Amino acid sequence: MIESSRPIARPPLRTRRIDMRLAERSDARFVYELMLQQGNLTMRSFEEFEERFNSKALVGFIASTVRSGEPIGYTNVYDADLALGHAYVGAAVLPDRIGSGMGMEALGLTIDYAFSMWRFRKLYAGTTEASIGHFGSSLGDLLHEEGRLRDHLFFGGELWDLIILALYRSEWTAWRTEHQRLFDVVIGDRR
Repeated sequence: MIESSRPIARPPLRTRRIDMRLAERSDARFVYELMLQQGNLTMRSFEEFEERFNSKALVGFIASTVRSGEPIGYTNVYDADLALGHAYVGAAVLPDRIGSGMGMEALGLTIDYAFSMWRFRKLYAGTTEASIGHFGSSLGDLLHEEGRLRDHLFFGGELWDLIILALYRSEWTAWRTEHQRLFDVVIGDRR
């Protein structure tokens, strides 16, 4: 059980390449189009999506490039259970940004934010075999498969297993401490 949901410390929401801001209802069209580009063909109409946009999210962010301000992705923390100390994290980036590392930067900032602002024991992420490789090798060592729902998602024209991955606070904190120099380079001088 977690001690409380009291904020601990506010982490940075900007790296040298991306800037994160809170998602607003006016961002629903961008996120809807982003999901369609990723092959999510089972989504409801835009009107229904817009009505429910961010309704299950504890927090949602739009990731934009620092250079141009162009939105490149969306991350969120959702389905949170503050009493039991867990939530889900999600991330989606424009197809032309996959492999650039920007999605991982946005996801890393979101994970850092979630563990810093709330006392979660662990964060879950749902993915498929088709996209599990997008998590990157360094973060991949921290993720543990905790469940698999067979033929659960219709994505890109076929059925896929939904793989539930878990990231534990203790492992994130240790990894984050060990890789602090990497974060300093990515985040830059915060003074």
